[in-house]
Amino acid sequence: MEINIGKLIEEEMKRQGVKHGELGRRIYKSRTNVYNILQRNNIDTVLLRRISCALKTNFFALYAKEMEKEGCHEPAEPTTDMLKFTLQDDEKEFFVDEDINEGYQEIDALDVSLIINGVKYDVTLDMLPEELFPLLVYVYSNALENGPLRDMNDEALDENFFPWLAQNHPRLAGAIVYATEEVLTELIADDVDGKYRNHINYEEPSDEDDWYCLGDNDIKYHIGDLTERIHKVKRPSSWLLPALDY
Repeated sequence: MEINIGKLIEEEMKRQGVKHGELGRRIYKSRTNVYNILQRNNIDTVLLRRISCALKTNFFALYAKEMEKEGCHEPAEPTTDMLKFTLQDDEKEFFVDEDINEGYQEIDALDVSLIINGVKYDVTLDMLPEELFPLLVYVYSNALENGPLRDMNDEALDENFFPWLAQNHPRLAGAIVYATEEVLTELIADDVDGKYRNHINYEEPSDEDDWYCLGDNDIKYHIGDLTERIHKVKRPSSWLLPALDY
């Protein structure tokens, strides 16, 4: 019998009430990658182990049962722990909290203060292209030293830098807008308490495979003083792989 592992994972997510964004955070993947994973009939064993830990469900047991039916047995001396991977009740919590030793990488992130329909939100953009940051710092420094932002106080700089950036460097500003929309749609999708849904206009998907979309919102970006707003964050290397590498 062929096992449709993606469908089985999706059914277990529904049973537990785990949304795509939540599973993505647990396995260090984006929502897009989670949707792609659920469409697959087979999954890499490292990724499947990570999903098993995240959902406290031993998906390997499904394959083990099929292998037993076909007359396959465990090797006398397993060369890896994966060959005997089981999740007993007393082990589940350990596996869920276990660090994933695939290596971490430090990346640049940008803290942004958003005024959305008069309400302030602080978000961290940690999926911006790395090549954006030196360009952003360069144009910021020039505008601050020799351009229209010179002699502004911190409050005025916060309010005026992004409008100036959008007018003079639309590609840099566009990357920030796109990353912000991605963050906001994920926050809205997983917003149980209504912190974002109560103040941000959005369109709910008609189908669970569609995305939430932002509606008509008045959004102001406050990102003055880049020396304070750009900082390093640690992310698992698996989170930084290309979108189709799943």
